[in-house]
Amino acid sequence: TVYNENSLIFDCKILYKMDRLHSFFLLFIFIILLLSCRKSDRDLDATITISQEVLFAESVFDDLFEQVHRVVMYDSLQGNSSNLSVLDNCIDTFYVSTSVANSFPKSLTIDFGMGTICKDGKTRKGKIIASFKDNYLTAGSPVTVTPKNYSVNGATIAGTRQIISKGKNAQGIYSFEIIDEKGTITNDTSSISWNSTQTYSWDIGQTSSSSDDDIFTITKLNITGSATKGTPFTTEILTNITYKLVCNWKEGGKLRVKPNNLSPRDVTFSNSCSGTVTITLNGIQKNYLVP
Repeated sequence: TVYNENSLIFDCKILYKMDRLHSFFLLFIFIILLLSCRKSDRDLDATITISQEVLFAESVFDDLFEQVHRVVMYDSLQGNSSNLSVLDNCIDTFYVSTSVANSFPKSLTIDFGMGTICKDGKTRKGKIIASFKDNYLTAGSPVTVTPKNYSVNGATIAGTRQIISKGKNAQGIYSFEIIDEKGTITNDTSSISWNSTQTYSWDIGQTSSSSDDDIFTITKLNITGSATKGTPFTTEILTNITYKLVCNWKEGGKLRVKPNNLSPRDVTFSNSCSGTVTITLNGIQKNYLVP
C-alpha cells in the first residue's frame, strides 16, 4: 500500500474528528447520568418513606422487648403458663427451660403458633426465645432475645436484641440498655436493616402485679441502618419519648432521621395514644399514622 503526504493528513483529520465526537458523546452521557441522579435525589428528598420505615421498624423491634418483659414480670421465669389470658390470648404457650427458681442460665420461649390476632389488633406468628444468664433485673445481666420464624402483621423479624438491666438509680428507678444487632425486617414491599442502642428508664409500674401500667421513658436512641431502596440512615433522639405498654404507640418526644446525603426528617410523637406523628422535612409538615 502506498501512502502520500495528503492521504496521511486526511487520515489524521478523520481520526481527530472521530476522537472529538467520542469525547462529546461520553460527556453527553455523563451529564445525562448526573442530571438523572440529581433528579432522583431530589425526588427521594421530597418523600417521608424512609421515616415511615424507621418508625415501623422501631415499633416492631420494641415489640420484642415488650413481649419478653410482660411474660417475665407475670411469671418470674417459673414456667407457670396456666392463665395465658392474663397476658394475651394470642400466645399459644410459653415455657421455660427449667422451672427451678434462681437456677441459671435458662431460656424462655414465647410461642404465638401459626398466627392469631392479639389484643392490640396485630397478628403475631412464630416464636420469641429469650436467654437469661441471671435474673431479669440483676444489674449487668444480659438477656438475649432472638425471634424464630417470628412475624408481626406479615413482616418477618430477624436478628438479636439484648436487654441489659442497669439496676436501680439513687431514686430507686430501674433502667435498661437495649442493643439491636444485625436486625432485619422484611415483607412484600420493604426490607430494612437495623442496628441500634437505646436506654429505657422504667419510671412507673415497678411494684404492681400488671404490666399494663408500666411506663418507660426512652432517653437514648441511636440507630444505623439501610432502608428498602438501599439508602443508609442514622437516627438520634432529640427529646425523650414516652413508652406506655398499655398504648400501642409511643407518645411525646422527638427524634431525627438522617438519610445519607439527604435532608434530615424530624419526627414528633403526639401526646395522645393515637399513633399519629408529625414528620417535618425541609420545613414542610406531614402527618403519618404508625402501623
